[in-house]
Amino acid sequence: MLTNYDIAINLPNLLTALRFLLTPFFLSFFYLLFVFPGKLFFEISSLVFFLLICATDILDGYTARKGGIITDFGASFDLAADFFFRFSSLILFSFLKIIPFWLSAIYLVFFLSFILNYKIKWNNLNKITDQNFATRVGQPACRQAGNVPPIYSNGIYFSHKKIKMRNRFGINMFGKITPVIYNTFIGMIVLNNFSSIAVLTPHVVMLISLILSILTFIAILEGLFFSKAEIHG
Repeated sequence: MLTNYDIAINLPNLLTALRFLLTPFFLSFFYLLFVFPGKLFFEISSLVFFLLICATDILDGYTARKGGIITDFGASFDLAADFFFRFSSLILFSFLKIIPFWLSAIYLVFFLSFILNYKIKWNNLNKITDQNFATRVGQPACRQAGNVPPIYSNGIYFSHKKIKMRNRFGINMFGKITPVIYNTFIGMIVLNNFSSIAVLTPHVVMLISLILSILTFIAILEGLFFSKAEIHG
C-alpha cells in the first residue's frame, strides 16, 4: 500500500523542492548583479540559476505525467514553488525600483484567486463518484477489467476520474499563459541587467508592467467565471 511518504518522495517532487532551493541563490546573485553592475560572474550566475529554475518547472510536470504520478501533494507543492519564485522575484525587482510595487500586489491577487478557483473546481470534481464517472464516460467495462489506473485512497492523489474530469473542465486560457508571461518578463529583466544587452528602458518596463497587469486582471475575471460553471455529463 502506498503511504504519504511514498507519494511525496518522487522525482517530480524532488525537482520542485530543488526549485525552492535554487530561488534564494537566484535572488542573491541578481541583487549582487544590481549592486555591482557589469560583474560577469554575477551576470552569468543569475542567468544560470534562472534557467535552472525554469528547467525544473518544466521537468517536474513532464516527469509526473510521464511516470503517472500526478498527486494532490505534487500539484500543491508545484504551485507553492512557482509562487515563491515569481512573487519573491517581483518583490525584489520592486525593492530595487525596477518594476512598480503594484505589479507585485496584482500578481499576489492573481495567485490567491487562482488558488480559490482551483479549490472550487477540485471540490466540484470530488462530488462526482467513481461509479458516476465511469457511467458518464462509458467505461464501466474497462474499470471492471482493470484497464483503468488504480485509485489510491490516502487523500493526496489525482485519480483517473479526476484527471479525466480535469481535462474536460479545463483551466482558463489566461490562467495558463499569465504565469508563462511573468516568467518571460523576469527573464527579460535578468538579461537587461547584462552590461552588453541592456535594452529595456524604464518606460518600456512600465509599459510591459501595464500590459501584464491587464492580462492578469483578465485571467482573474476569467477564473471567477469558470469557477461558477458546473460540470455536466
